[in-house]
Amino acid sequence: MRIRVPAGATDTHMHIYDSAVPGAPDTFMPGHFPASDYRAVQKRLGLERVIVVQPNAYADDNTVTLDAIKKIGKSAKGVAVVKPGVTDAELERLTRGGICGLRIMTLQAAARFDVWSGARDLSARPPARRRGGCRKVRRRSDPCRASVRMT
Repeated sequence: MRIRVPAGATDTHMHIYDSAVPGAPDTFMPGHFPASDYRAVQKRLGLERVIVVQPNAYADDNTVTLDAIKKIGKSAKGVAVVKPGVTDAELERLTRGGICGLRIMTLQAAARFDVWSGARDLSARPPARRRGGCRKVRRRSDPCRASVRMT
């Protein structure tokens, strides 16, 4: 049986795991689920776009998420995790890598930092200015139109 999805269908929340990259201490690593495996699922389901969400296992190390976005290509955007005090340069690097939102990580083992003070810190910053950056997006063609603002 083939599932039919509408044109432009988007997977709005999925995770990539790479067994070559160790997880944060005391976090669950479900196994090895690389971007190439996801691409096969995406193709079979007929999904055109995807939002790769930073998994708990990697806390604020966004390496695997950024790599997945790069491997999947222009149809992918991402949601990252950052610590309080993150630099503007790091936010710009994440934005250039396809990140369009931030995840508030509240699980004790994964967070290991005060997420609420970090959210207050980020809310005081001006919005990203790059095209495709992290801001509220109103165009339907952008898969991150419902994302949180990275400001």
